[in-house]
Amino acid sequence: MSVYSASIDVYGENNVIQSIELSGLDKIGLGVVVVSPMASTPVCPSRDLDVTYVVVDCPKSRGLMVKNKPASCSEYDNTDMSYTISPLYNTDKELKEVEYDLAELGCPVVWSYEDAFLPEIWITDNNVPIRRVDLDFSIREVNNRHDYNFTETIEDVGCVVAPQTWGQLGDTWGPDTYQSCFSYTGNSDDLEAIPRRIKKLQYEILNSTSANKITFSKHQANYTFEIIVLDPAASYCQLSTKF
Repeated sequence: MSVYSASIDVYGENNVIQSIELSGLDKIGLGVVVVSPMASTPVCPSRDLDVTYVVVDCPKSRGLMVKNKPASCSEYDNTDMSYTISPLYNTDKELKEVEYDLAELGCPVVWSYEDAFLPEIWITDNNVPIRRVDLDFSIREVNNRHDYNFTETIEDVGCVVAPQTWGQLGDTWGPDTYQSCFSYTGNSDDLEAIPRRIKKLQYEILNSTSANKITFSKHQANYTFEIIVLDPAASYCQLSTKF
């Protein structure tokens, strides 16, 4: 949890404070509001401080959606959506039988392997899209498929420190742990040059304006992806979705 402290001057009619609107700097946090009169007057003979605390939290109705998905897919009604994954195409090297939960995941995205793919993700309120996420997010295949690639490498995007990855942080990766590879964190390790073998690795972070996208292998396949928003400036909420 982050703490945001501010001293705010607000004037209303006859210099009476009418309202204060407080926005936190990032993430879920605790706002500290200190209120005092600007000067002593017959009405306010004392300049005593009044301190209150405001907890900035995530609305329960807030969510995330992938707008690339079709709005409806009645052709899949009463259809067995299960599929198998060959041991050749997953890191566990085992035959997997997967049931695609249409009710939970929504309509599948149909995409040609000839085209690079970039999810268009939106923040929602009560399932209604309210704004597009333009900041950093990442994507992984939940069944450990590896027959897809990111188009950019760490060297291509110009990182100054080694970027974080799903493999490194797993389920702990998110707004609270995210660090951009384009700025130094102050750790002594940052002063070391990124090894060449690391520079050639794929860059796993996406956003709406980058050149980085996903490409698929040239065979018919089914994927179930999870997206998580990384940049804390995008929202107070821990936002993720599967499709």
